[in-house]
Formats: sequence, structure tokens, C-alpha cells
Amino acid sequence: MRILIYSFILTLLPATALAADDSANGQSIYENRCKICHQPPKPESLSMQQWKAVLSTMQVRMKQKNMDPLSEQETADVLSFLEDSQ
Repeated sequence: MRILIYSFILTLLPATALAADDSANGQSIYENRCKICHQPPKPESLSMQQWKAVLSTMQVRMKQKNMDPLSEQETADVLSFLEDSQ
């Protein structure tokens, strides 16, 4: 039984570490990419539903300014950071 519990815990550790990496990467993207055009608002200033809409709008605006939009992974990382900051 102990082996089963330890095995379960060990399977969760890499996922937790990856989620932390995603959030840290998302914070870096949020702080560095957003400030190219404007001061980024505080993450807790909007709900996650609002942030998803904002990110979608920002993707369009980046394309309009001939900037590379965020990749799917970058977007997911930023959302992970924003969610962790709520």
C-alpha cells in the first residue's frame, strides 16, 4: 500500500514542477512582451474570463502592428501565471 501511495505522489511531482515552470515563463512573457506597448495591469485586476478575452484581443493587435503574436504555449503559460496570481 505504501508503495502505491509513494508511486502516486511521485507521478504528481513532475506535473507540479512543470506547472510552476509554465507560470514562471508566463510571468516573464507577461512582464516583457506586454510592456513593449503598454504598462501591464496587475494580474488580479481582472477575472480569468476577462483575461482570456484580453489575450485574444492582444493577439489581434499584435498582428495589426506586425508583431509576432504569442504562440499557443506562450498564451497557456501567461494564463497559468495570471491564474496563479488571482
